[in-house]
Amino acid sequence: MGRTAQVLLVTKRSFYQIYGLEKQVPQFLEMMERGGEHAASLQRAHDENLRVTESVEAFLAGSGITWRRGGPPGAGQDGEFDLVVTVGGDGTLLDASHWLVDTPV
Repeated sequence: MGRTAQVLLVTKRSFYQIYGLEKQVPQFLEMMERGGEHAASLQRAHDENLRVTESVEAFLAGSGITWRRGGPPGAGQDGEFDLVVTVGGDGTLLDASHWLVDTPV
């Protein structure tokens, strides 16, 4: 019997995640508290990113595939995984692909 596939799940960190939750930039937090269309758009994008990520995680967990969630693969990780799955946009995909030559993304 063959070995279990190894999958890396690379996810986008939303603008809200970075500047609101991680860095807690006062101006950003004030803008989000004031509300408005821009704040609502950032919140919707963050919520959608979380929803899609949770959906992909649930699929992988139920599939019997060995996987882990992490940032973009680093130098020396090429070939460590059988597949890299990205959740985000073009930038997330391109960032992951820059580190990989022998691993499908």
